[in-house]
Amino acid sequence: MYSDLSGSSWVMITQHLLETVHDYTHLPCWATIVTTVSLRLTITLPFAAYQPIIYARLGNLKPEMDAILKELKKETDRAVLVYKWDAKKAKLAFHVCAKKQWNLLVQRDNCHQFKASVLLRCQIPLWVCMSVALRNMLMMLPIQTIDAQILHLSLSTGGFDFGSPI
Repeated sequence: MYSDLSGSSWVMITQHLLETVHDYTHLPCWATIVTTVSLRLTITLPFAAYQPIIYARLGNLKPEMDAILKELKKETDRAVLVYKWDAKKAKLAFHVCAKKQWNLLVQRDNCHQFKASVLLRCQIPLWVCMSVALRNMLMMLPIQTIDAQILHLSLSTGGFDFGSPI
């Protein structure tokens, strides 16, 4: 399973990106790890900042939805008496109308639940891809070629040269 993940296209793209950054900066291994963390933070920070806004909008809909549900309950009770609905039909009609009203409120305030979970949906695959790509670079995976050995040697011994201490 790991070999499939290690050679997947997303991991290889991420690995190529990290190798390119390393080739241009000649950072040591510890700095390459810091680069991956910085890159993850740069990509996910906007989503992390937007997520509380969506949760606040959803929270603000609750009082309005509670009032709508009370009104729907009254209308459903009236429909049971007028149209002689059974309990199952009344419950189904109530749930359909409540779902429709909720969707209208969410659409009006532009706070879909998917937007609230986009940070999680972005962060986990990004973390996995970057971690596996970094591991590939450090362990000369998925294929041990001369380029992989050079990269491994560069990561383990390379870095900034500040000259000799005074």
